[in-house]
Amino acid sequence: MKKQNPSQTKPKTVSHPPLLFFAGAAVALVYGLITSYEMRWLCDDIFITFRYVENWLSGNGIVYNVGEYVEGYTHFLWMCLIALFELLGSQPDEIVKLLGLCSFAGILLVFIAISWRTTQKPDLVVPLTALLLAFNFDFKIWATSGLETSLFTFLVSASLFSLCLWNSRPERALVVSGLLLVLALMTRPDGIIMYAAAGLFVALRSYVQDARWKHLIRSLVLSEVLFSSSTFLILFGSICTMATSSLIHIMQKAAGSAIIVRDSITSGYIFNRIFLHSHCLRVLRSFLFY
Repeated sequence: MKKQNPSQTKPKTVSHPPLLFFAGAAVALVYGLITSYEMRWLCDDIFITFRYVENWLSGNGIVYNVGEYVEGYTHFLWMCLIALFELLGSQPDEIVKLLGLCSFAGILLVFIAISWRTTQKPDLVVPLTALLLAFNFDFKIWATSGLETSLFTFLVSASLFSLCLWNSRPERALVVSGLLLVLALMTRPDGIIMYAAAGLFVALRSYVQDARWKHLIRSLVLSEVLFSSSTFLILFGSICTMATSSLIHIMQKAAGSAIIVRDSITSGYIFNRIFLHSHCLRVLRSFLFY
């Protein structure tokens, strides 16, 4: 009987849950949320938004003072969320803290997910980024504050995580990332920087993978023309509207504010300008219908 060489025997692999990773994720979430809740506060700037929301829900339009049509806020989507929850009966000073903490938890979950997907041996690693954020004082102090900081960070982080899934699920990765960046842009104007960087990444990678550079350029030029034309029409309409104060009053009393239409159209054309080129249109079609 031939004896088996011990050097040729394969060791048995014992599958066990990555307890170290799960423990690190739990510490990041529990400690981060508890300490962020203990440090909750409201910045004085958010009370400007509260006044805009109060006038909006009262039927006076999105104005700080009734009759003075000045856009004194920079977080359109955040203001809409506050107005929605206040309309449902929530107190604005409490709901902004809750939304901030939920966004903070979402950020930690995103980086935990990134750590999980980017490692080949999760039983030997911990979600280091999430842990560092959970122990960072400056990051936690802005988890609440009443401002849109946490929501904006969550949307940008989630969009980048979606782009990381390009190789495995390219269709949904592009669509989800584009929509998240539209929401980030509507949350904060400097989201355009992240949007431009992601758009450049999408364009270059599409060129490398599909080698349809000319077709991509034609699509982007068409989107640029549409975006520029819509911006001109919006500005022209705003000038004509400002010439008749009664028309402004009617529009804002009837629809809340024409700013909603302007921001929605602008964000939609920016989405079309950067993401919906020929490759993404094909991806969107397959994502929706197949």
